[in-house]
Amino acid sequence: MTHSQLTRFVAKIQQQVNGCWQWTASKTSRRLTTVAGDEHIDGGYGLFWLDGKTVVAHRVAYEHWIRLIPDGLEIDHLCRNRGCVNPLHLEPVTHSLNMQRGERPKAPCALTRERIRRAKIGKPRPWTDEWRSRLAAAKALKGQRSHCKHGHLYDVENTYWRTEANGRRSRMCRQCYISQRRLNRQKAQAIA
Repeated sequence: MTHSQLTRFVAKIQQQVNGCWQWTASKTSRRLTTVAGDEHIDGGYGLFWLDGKTVVAHRVAYEHWIRLIPDGLEIDHLCRNRGCVNPLHLEPVTHSLNMQRGERPKAPCALTRERIRRAKIGKPRPWTDEWRSRLAAAKALKGQRSHCKHGHLYDVENTYWRTEANGRRSRMCRQCYISQRRLNRQKAQAIA
């Protein structure tokens, strides 16, 4: 990033008392795929014009002040504030880990000093074996769930296994699957 681009970028940041660098310029307001990567964004992320294209501001901040984002990873806001561009509040993670973290209740900035400290030091990074083993353990725990999100038991009669286009097998609650198909049929009939 050139000096003039950096000056323009920094002018759009407002530092907050909670440590967030709030983006004050243009933000996303609808679901889109970014020019900077394969992220799917759903409102509130800062947008910045750089080298003839619109890019997501938090990615620019991370790549400028920390390092390039490794392939296959996306940026997670540790502070849960989508408008924050503070590189210390950002971490490159896999899409699945980002989705797991995103299930928490949304707060303006729930980042505590302890979480900032852990983000700076002592935290396993995506390129280490420790990080890979933690990710494998988290996936194993997800596979051990005994009930679906609606409370139906995963057992032999109520578990539907499907093979996705990429060859990965996933399980679904049969009751939820049947209910969803029924609802889709009713919607299709209502339209026709």
